[in-house]
Amino acid sequence: MEKIFFTVLFYTLVLTLYSCTNTEHSNSKTVDHKMSAQPDPLPDSLFPFQNISSSLLVNSFKWDSDGNCYYQDSVKKIRFIALDSSQKRKYISSIGILSPEWIMNDWQVDFVARQDRIGQFRPVVVWAGGTDYGALILILLDGGLHPVSYFVLNGGECGDVPAYCDLKHSFLDKDVIRSYVVKRVWKKSSYSGYVDSINYLTKIFPDGHLVTTRIDSARYKSAISEE
Repeated sequence: MEKIFFTVLFYTLVLTLYSCTNTEHSNSKTVDHKMSAQPDPLPDSLFPFQNISSSLLVNSFKWDSDGNCYYQDSVKKIRFIALDSSQKRKYISSIGILSPEWIMNDWQVDFVARQDRIGQFRPVVVWAGGTDYGALILILLDGGLHPVSYFVLNGGECGDVPAYCDLKHSFLDKDVIRSYVVKRVWKKSSYSGYVDSINYLTKIFPDGHLVTTRIDSARYKSAISEE
């Protein structure tokens, strides 16, 4: 009887130690997994829009007295989230669009849309605004979220008279962008000029490069007043 008692006691201790060891190992793996998981630096929550098809949504952009940018139509009002200084430096000033000093010290940049992936690249759309500048910009990010190329979908650098600035809109279909640009050339001496309407097609290639081809164009005479 005593032998049976010690045998049962021995196996009970072995099973208890095995159970504790497995529990500690399981907990250790769970902790290691949580420690290794890194948050997405560009989560969906930053982007009010997903996969936009055109730049025409800028027609519904509004600004409040504090300079905050909103999207507002008859159904909804959405406030955009601005990039902080480190995000502006990484995603905007480094792409070579214009002077990094001008971008960092003058521009406000807001997250607008996350686009569907194109191969290994993650396209994002931002709105950038500053002195004599306003544009909707598509930026192509690689797997490490480093910008490799960009495309101005709407707007750009402009002077003090917005009425005479170029008009540009773009339409997106996966790795193809179709754009039209309306250029107004004003001859101040005669208060007349002409309008060029130009269509472009831009292809995004698997290596991240963008190639733009001029498709067609037309020119119209126009009477332009100083107002």
